[in-house]
Amino acid sequence: MHISSSCLKLAIERKAFGRALRTTGELRVDAVSEFVEEAEKMLAN
Repeated sequence: MHISSSCLKLAIERKAFGRALRTTGELRVDAVSEFVEEAEKMLAN
């Protein structure tokens, strides 16, 4: 996944994290969302 909110959104919609981690059920992506948001801000400067 690229460090962009659009890639994150697609990954969440496609349930890519669950497949990549080979888990079932709903995964919390709060920390990943925060990281991507902060990284986008840093890269914008």
